[in-house]
Amino acid sequence: FLVLSQAVEVLLESSSVGGIRTIRILRLVRTLRVVRLFHFFRELRMMVVCIFNSLMSLFWAMTLLLTVTYVFAILCAQGAATWLRDPNPGNPSSITVLGAGDAELAGAYQTDLLSADGLRQQLQVHFESLLRTMLSLMMAVTGGCDWYQIAKPLMNMSYLYFSAFIFYVLLIVLCIMNVLSALFVEMALQIKDRDLLIQAELAKIDA
Repeated sequence: FLVLSQAVEVLLESSSVGGIRTIRILRLVRTLRVVRLFHFFRELRMMVVCIFNSLMSLFWAMTLLLTVTYVFAILCAQGAATWLRDPNPGNPSSITVLGAGDAELAGAYQTDLLSADGLRQQLQVHFESLLRTMLSLMMAVTGGCDWYQIAKPLMNMSYLYFSAFIFYVLLIVLCIMNVLSALFVEMALQIKDRDLLIQAELAKIDA
């Protein structure tokens, strides 16, 4: 737009003197356009400033999430490793799994019960190692995987691990995520208020 208006000014100046009024109008429109661009970049600058000022808070938020996930991952991975070493530990809280079928795929049926082979396959997929367990837990609370698919093998293994997983999901989704969201919003509002005060002081100086 700015280049086009400048070209129109040159043409009008070279054609006639009567186009001076039109040139002034075009310059006014261009000035208003520049003001709008400055306003747009001010909003963009505020967003960039908010992001950079939130990097330290983001670091501690990630540290908190990873720490909580790490603690629950140790519990689930330890339980899965124990079950894989001894599928029938004699725990009264364990669920008796179904007999294996030739055509069964682990997790294929919409049922809470899994066969012994299906449960073993699910545990090896989601809780094979500590890092894989942490990934499964993070996927369960961030939409990367349906948390029911993670909870099903824990439910078949023991209600203790299933209850711990449910508590983990509620803790992350209902508590930690909401607190962190409120923290970032409050920080952004503080930065915006500070920017408005600076703009007001600059306006007083210009006046």
